[in-house]
Amino acid sequence: MYSNTTAGLAASWILYEDPSRNNKNNNNSNSNSNIIIDRSDNGWIQRYLLVYLYYSTTKNRSTTWLSCNPSTGKDEVGSTDNNADDNDKDMCRFTYPTELPGGKIIYDLVPSYRWLSGVDECQWGGVACGKTVTDDVDSTTTRLAVTAIVLADQYLQGSIVTEVTELPQLELLDLSHNGLTGQLPEEFRSLKTLRLQYNAMTGKIPFDFFDSESIMTELNIGSNSMTGKLPNEIGLASQMEHLYVFDNKLTGTIPAFGNMPLRTFQGHVNQFNGPLPFDANYGGIWPDTIRVWWSYQNQITGSIPNNINFLSNLEDLRLQDNKLTGIIPETIADLSNLFRFEVQSNFLSGNVPEEIGSIPQLRDVKVQFNSFTGVIPTSLCFLESMEVLEADCLVPADDGSVTSFLATTTECYCCTSCCDPVTEECVTY
Repeated sequence: MYSNTTAGLAASWILYEDPSRNNKNNNNSNSNSNIIIDRSDNGWIQRYLLVYLYYSTTKNRSTTWLSCNPSTGKDEVGSTDNNADDNDKDMCRFTYPTELPGGKIIYDLVPSYRWLSGVDECQWGGVACGKTVTDDVDSTTTRLAVTAIVLADQYLQGSIVTEVTELPQLELLDLSHNGLTGQLPEEFRSLKTLRLQYNAMTGKIPFDFFDSESIMTELNIGSNSMTGKLPNEIGLASQMEHLYVFDNKLTGTIPAFGNMPLRTFQGHVNQFNGPLPFDANYGGIWPDTIRVWWSYQNQITGSIPNNINFLSNLEDLRLQDNKLTGIIPETIADLSNLFRFEVQSNFLSGNVPEEIGSIPQLRDVKVQFNSFTGVIPTSLCFLESMEVLEADCLVPADDGSVTSFLATTTECYCCTSCCDPVTEECVTY
């Protein structure tokens, strides 16, 4: 008998409860045409690893997922008609997730088969098998190999399951929006896409998670409870395009990203400090590839560097709620693809440069709660793309305090919101 561990229960299910084996042993000619007849050892290992994943994330089947659980005869999200034929009872509608900006999930109901049913595991909800492999050199028998597992927002519980990395063709693993705990395993560095955002993970990012041999193009560990620093070795990840570490407890400075072909960085709502890594002297290719930079709500100091224009393809820049000082450099105008520029709630001063109004795609500009003076460039008023313009253009109420006396305001002729730098209240027009 097998132990009551997750591994033992999963193995016991494969040997004694798996409908695909039972149907083979019973030689039932009327069985579902999708039932597995023959498979290699590696094929059984693949099936076992997925069974292990189900047992592990349901606390050994004491809880259930949102959809496509093993049939119990009870109604669930995505269940089929309980009056259906036996062959159809294994069918379900998998709640395939799509994450919208801000983390909201919407679903498409995708016809699938239930987990732990007798069909090939490639047909279980959320599993995709995009490669055909031959396990033995001398064999002509092929099988489908798992390349993606998408189980976002399926009510998964327990610890992060590292065993799925034993699936040699697995490229995408999405376990986001669940209740998973544990630390980021080093084994996951073998994946191309890893999405673990909106869980309850803790611990540090392994220092050797990034290197020149890494094939990972997307890492999302946002909205967890990760601590520590971004490893300096991060710039060695030569294929990383999208890095999301937002809403954690990360500290230290944001390192330069070296030869990483980074397009998206979202590191907002952490405890990062020190200067921005916007310095042409750092080298690497990432300044040419970066499109989205969000590092708001941190403790970043220093200034917006004059050579920010070397981020030549930057489209979205959000630096609000930090401790930035100095001015907005005139070179901001060289960012011809920029559509969002948010620097509110810092310690910036001087005039907002007139040149900013020459950026043709600029849509959102927020500069309130700083120490700017003068007139917000009227050239912004004539940009057809402009939708949001917010500044400290609401005259502070004079309550006789030193704060109200020293408060600085700007003039703005087309702002969509004018704010009071003393009360931090805004009026929207």
